[in-house]
Amino acid sequence: MDAVSPLTACGLIAAVLFLVAVFFAFALCRAAGRPAPARQPQPPRAWDFTTEDWVDLPAGAKPGPGQMTPQQIEDADDLDLLYLSRPFDPATDPQWAAGRERLYDAARDHQKGDQA
Repeated sequence: MDAVSPLTACGLIAAVLFLVAVFFAFALCRAAGRPAPARQPQPPRAWDFTTEDWVDLPAGAKPGPGQMTPQQIEDADDLDLLYLSRPFDPATDPQWAAGRERLYDAARDHQKGDQA
């Protein structure tokens, strides 16, 4: 029995890899045409400050006192960050100061009658 030449072995491996790639491409094309499986809707959740844990609310229910939805918590965090951020100071903003000076110059020129 003769040994298989390296060129023949590489050709066989390439053919097998090509067939596997074609199979996966075909499977992906078939899967793309199918509708996605329906997901079960997640029950609404709320953070309960009394129990300090997430609670599942019944369908259609709104959070009660001491409870917040994830969106409300995110909004409160944004407000907190906005409150804690540095206030805008026009005196330290060079672009604002330059724009203000251009506006003042234009107003002075307009008052003098020079509308250049």
